[in-house]
Amino acid sequence: DVASASTELATVMTQSSVNSDQEKQEVEQVASAINQLESTAAEVSTNAQEADSASNQARMLTSQSLS
Repeated sequence: DVASASTELATVMTQSSVNSDQEKQEVEQVASAINQLESTAAEVSTNAQEADSASNQARMLTSQSLS
């Protein structure tokens, strides 16, 4: 009957809304994790560049000391 179909539809719509909210939260968590990874990658890149610069400077100083 119409009443039971209406009740069933309301239940399905409520569950759909709950599922949608849960998926939204999960997408937000993934986006946050991606932002953290991006930040970490940038930090690693900066540290690698600084290490390369320090290595070059040490090589230059060693070369000058040996001359």
